[in-house]
Order: sequence, then C-alpha cells, then structure tokens
Amino acid sequence: MAGEGTNELHGDYSGSDSYEALVIGALHYIAKTEGMTLDLIDFLVLGLPVSNFSQKKDALVKRFSKNLQIPNPASLKPIYGPNFASSIKKVAVLPQPMGSMLHYIELENNSEAFDKTHLVIDPGYLTVDWFISKGAKAVLERSGAFNGGVSAILNEVGKAFLKDTRILINEYVIDTALRNGYANLMGKRYDFAPYRIIAERKALSIISLLLTEINSHQVDRSSGSAISIDNVILTGGGATFFEKPMREQFPGHFTVLNEPVMGNVKGYLEFGKRLAMHLI
Repeated sequence: MAGEGTNELHGDYSGSDSYEALVIGALHYIAKTEGMTLDLIDFLVLGLPVSNFSQKKDALVKRFSKNLQIPNPASLKPIYGPNFASSIKKVAVLPQPMGSMLHYIELENNSEAFDKTHLVIDPGYLTVDWFISKGAKAVLERSGAFNGGVSAILNEVGKAFLKDTRILINEYVIDTALRNGYANLMGKRYDFAPYRIIAERKALSIISLLLTEINSHQVDRSSGSAISIDNVILTGGGATFFEKPMREQFPGHFTVLNEPVMGNVKGYLEFGKRLAMHLI
C-alpha cells in the first residue's frame, strides 16, 4: 500500500491509552509554546461524540481528574527535569459539536443567537454527528450520529483509484490528494480532479440520508409538530467534503466556520473561560 498514516477509532477510544497520550501530547505542546510548565490546570475541557456522550462522560471525567505526568519540552528540561506533573482541578466533558456551537455564538456576539435553534453538523472519520441546541442549551434527545463519515468518502475514492490504476493507497494519501488535487505516487503524478467528483457524489448521498435521519428526530412528541431549525453550522475536519452538498440543501441560514477543524476546540476554550468567570 502506498503512503503512511492511520486512524485508531473505536467505541471505547476515549478510554484508550492512545486518547490519554493525545491529551498529554497537547499539554506538552502548550508548555512548549508558552515556555512554562502547566503545574495546575483549573479546567480541562474535553469532548465526546454525540453517539456515546451519555455513556462515556462520567468515566472520562474520572479518568482525567488526577495528576498527569507531562514530558518537558527540550527547552525546559534543564530547569525542570524530564517531566512535570499537571494537577487537574476540574474536568468538563461536552458533546463534541457543542464546542462549535459555542464558538459560533461567541462570533455572532448578539442576543438573537441565544433565542435560535441551532443545528451543528460535525463530519468525523467514522460518523457524522449532529447536535441541536436552543441557544447555548443542548437538546441531546434530538441530537445523534450517522454512520457515514469521511472514511466512507475516502474508501469510495480509494476503490475507484484502485480500479483505474491498480494501485492501492491508504486514506491519508487519498485525503491529501483530494485536498491538493493531485498525488505523486511511484514516480508519477496523478490528477485527482476526477476523484473529487466521486467524493462529492458520495458526500451528497451521505447528506441526503443524514437529513432524513435528522428530520426524524425533530418532532415534538407531545404535539407531533416538527421543530423549526433557525440556523445550520458546519464544522469539523471533514467539513471540506460536505460543504458543497450542504450549501445546496441549506441555501438560507448556513455557516461554515473558519478553520472548521478547530471549531470545537475554540468553543471548548470559550466554555472554560465561562467556567472560570462562574458564568456556567
């Protein structure tokens, strides 16, 4: 197989050593950027997919309510040694797309955003999460996840490329090639413009099925009437694949966050700030 890069995702990913290693790695790079150790963390804000948020939230809080041993950046090792301990006072866990919703409300900076019903669509690797909120309040019973994330698109393109060239390439290479428009493989340059069309077609089929699933959840059980969605927000690392079909489906109030891959993280930061100011 040409290329490198893997994804390790499964039902208990948040309970895995890999997940903890990523948290530790993030704190390492923050220390490197800031040039100081993070001996005390007042609020650590983490996210979980909508599909397993309720089942995994308490375990994730418990797992990180402790001291973490963080490898020191090279610049700090002469002063503080090979590691430093971060004491975490409070852990907050959010449904992942809620971060993007909070970031959007912060960007809007007007009271009307708190009165609207928001739909956040967050394409991930294996699933597409959707999240409903009334203002900043989560409506989890009308949120959910759909099996058919970025991996389904990359797999479709990979099969087409293999059929055309007899070259098997992994998803990391496919993702990069779709974004760049080409791939250099085995001394030859391959144009990926035709495969973008295949990716867009697959994304459109996923969105069509997704919207049917979302709509089935937007009914008030007491009245039987449909819930009106005022605003649709697209976020996440897979946003680039889903933006075009979603613009076709939502020609009105539709927003793609700038740097959508960072949308949730920026919202977690906003949530942490509000915790610190006792606004939550």
